[in-house]
Amino acid sequence: MLEGEKLPEWLADEFAAIKARIPPAHFTYVSTTPTAQNRINVAPQCGATEGEPGPLPAALKGAAFDNPQLVGAYLEYNRRVLEVFEPRYLVVGIEISELALQAPAKWPAFERLYTTVYQELDQSHPDLSVGPEMVLQTLMGPIGTTVRPLVEQSDFLGISFYPYASPIGEAMGAPALPDPPAQWQEPLDWLRDYTDTPIAIAETGYITRDVDLPTIGIRLQGDASRQRQFLTDLVAAARRDDYLFVVWFVPVDYTALVDKTGATGEALDLLRIWQYAGLLDAELQSKPAWPIWTAAAAK
Repeated sequence: MLEGEKLPEWLADEFAAIKARIPPAHFTYVSTTPTAQNRINVAPQCGATEGEPGPLPAALKGAAFDNPQLVGAYLEYNRRVLEVFEPRYLVVGIEISELALQAPAKWPAFERLYTTVYQELDQSHPDLSVGPEMVLQTLMGPIGTTVRPLVEQSDFLGISFYPYASPIGEAMGAPALPDPPAQWQEPLDWLRDYTDTPIAIAETGYITRDVDLPTIGIRLQGDASRQRQFLTDLVAAARRDDYLFVVWFVPVDYTALVDKTGATGEALDLLRIWQYAGLLDAELQSKPAWPIWTAAAAK
């Protein structure tokens, strides 16, 4: 994007295929981020082949998030995304609270990037709502104060919330969540008092069986009845607090995908975090929470 390059062919084709699957009556929400998967470093360059990132251009090696060329390239990428998908909502910075939590020295530079992108898109796309995505568990600690100015300048606040994954958040420095059902009820109550900025649940879920992550020594506890209760309470909070939308990640247990990848070690553990978060199991049989979702979606 530094020199106005076209998107790689594989990515342009993927964008077109996704766009073709969106029903005309549906509004679209899109999220982009300038960070790598670790939420800390600058994202690598998109490679010519899917799944194979390219090296950063020399001009961006070691660059901070507010580097003018990096900001310009990221802004141009967002414009390309908007041209294809014409979304109503755009997240700039996926789970970006984790940058403030794990690399606080980098946060001011990201704020400057965000502000520039927000202002530019506000001028060119006045009907577009732009906001960051934050991890709810992280917001409940001191980081909530750090990122509040960015939240307050935004059109909406996207929330990432996987209450069963509290042990992972704790390992990264976020405050521990209590036992269920306070595990999700207290954070959802806290969230409404945190900001008057409109809220969207950008990604959420709850697993229905226990999962061991041996590479980090963590066990995540899941249960089908807990998933149903979490979704019931989430729907109630969404109605009470006028959430813009709720995205459940993922709709179907993806056991077949995990097996197909042949992943091991850390890569396998990463996949397993959400493996059993579906509202349908791997055989497409509905779980107890599925009727809660369908009833909410019908209203």
